[in-house]
Amino acid sequence: MSESPNRRVFLATAGVTVASVVTPRLFAQPKDSPVQGTRESVAGMDTDHPTLVSYRTAIEAMKKLDKDDPTNPLGWRYQANMHGALKADGEKNGWKWCMHGNWWFLPWHRGYVYFFEKIVRKMSGSEAFRLPYWSWEKDGQNVLPAPFRDAKYMDKDNPLFDDSRVEANKGGPLRPNTQSGSFAFDWGIALAIEQFTTTVPELAYGGLRTPKTMLPAKPMPAGQHGGMEHNAHDMLHDAVGGDAGVMGDTRTAARDPIFWLHHANVDRLWNRWLDIKEHHLPDPTDDKDWYDQEFPYFDETGEQVVLSVSKILELAAKESRYDDDRRLVAAAPPAAREKAVEPKVVSVGAIQPMLALGTKTFSKPIGITEDTKPKLMAALAAPRAGAEAPVVLLRVEGIKPPKDARLTFEVFVTKKGEKPSKKSYVGPISFFGRRGDHEHVDDEGFTQGFDVTNQVQKLRTANKGVLPELEVFVVPHSTAGLSDEELAKKDVVIPISNITLKLVTVEKK
Repeated sequence: MSESPNRRVFLATAGVTVASVVTPRLFAQPKDSPVQGTRESVAGMDTDHPTLVSYRTAIEAMKKLDKDDPTNPLGWRYQANMHGALKADGEKNGWKWCMHGNWWFLPWHRGYVYFFEKIVRKMSGSEAFRLPYWSWEKDGQNVLPAPFRDAKYMDKDNPLFDDSRVEANKGGPLRPNTQSGSFAFDWGIALAIEQFTTTVPELAYGGLRTPKTMLPAKPMPAGQHGGMEHNAHDMLHDAVGGDAGVMGDTRTAARDPIFWLHHANVDRLWNRWLDIKEHHLPDPTDDKDWYDQEFPYFDETGEQVVLSVSKILELAAKESRYDDDRRLVAAAPPAAREKAVEPKVVSVGAIQPMLALGTKTFSKPIGITEDTKPKLMAALAAPRAGAEAPVVLLRVEGIKPPKDARLTFEVFVTKKGEKPSKKSYVGPISFFGRRGDHEHVDDEGFTQGFDVTNQVQKLRTANKGVLPELEVFVVPHSTAGLSDEELAKKDVVIPISNITLKLVTVEKK
């Protein structure tokens, strides 16, 4: 039975906090699975592992539907186009619903994976099937899993193979050997974010609030990606998609079989974020709209189903768990927590307006004016009583990527005159969902921000308590297999409006 939205329960074995509300209107009532299954890591799975055999069988059957009955929602392309579609694909019921750049990014994809998994069970004939996950954030796993790299399986075309991922199919590391490290570092940045949502995107693990809508209207993106999406999601899409791979574009990403293992891992990492005691889902009273928002999917019978976020969380937790989920016992609602008021964001530094990134390293000192430097120093040295610790943000603003630029950037903050290194890396810039002719592109460009509080504190401490002059480096890397030297010979101009330093303070009532 569903419960009041004011009650938060911890579902045993799910490892995720769920708030249940009254069951929403359904076009067709989903059927509960009789047994909760376990999603396992693809790492170490042999090419003929039963899970992968079932997955191949389902893909073949779904792609056959593409030819025999292209309007069937169980078809491979139909399911993929629910995430995004090209203009040439036309329009069909339930297409182009992916949530990016708002606080429904995680629950919408959880529902998408939930129903896809049920469809795979139907199309493969295996009731035991649970979607494996690809834990690319772990050591040694930032390479495309081997069963997805082979063009042939048992002397036939391998349904797990996609020839558009040219570089990833070679089996090398998906992040270049740069100063930053790997996906693990970026996931660590996301994991450290304390709030699911707030008005500051860099401090919102799940993304920014946007208004709830009534079907058939879709919630709009907020213009900036949340911490999980930016740090632990987007770069993987770029790395696998490469030069022109389907994974590199929101309109085509779900056509690649590895997409589903990637999003199973994003979903699993949401559980790992919730494992931390201080991390919570949105407040079920103040943020009731988050739980009440409805989304359309298709179940394993091909019937359209409309579910609220609260019902998505409930059904998904009953159906599947991850092999590293903790077993949690039912608990009473948490005690009332202090609620933060609107964060105050003030500018304390900037470089200059009307700049541009390109295929060579960008570096410039960031000016901190004499009247704002004491404010920044005081905030870092002694946060005032009754306030959260202040946060220092670096923002690259008004980024306007060209449609066909196949590159990403890594951002560093150093003491002026020092070279960028792993210890000065603060995060990536990805263009996934921000380029091409689709709904997630903003004509005004987008802003990518980074929490640089720890880095600024380290530089201040190393400089005997005095904040040194700061320098910003933005280093480009190709996603098309080019070396940095080869990339530097290309002529690509990416306008940006400015690079600024912000101070964020959050008072509590």
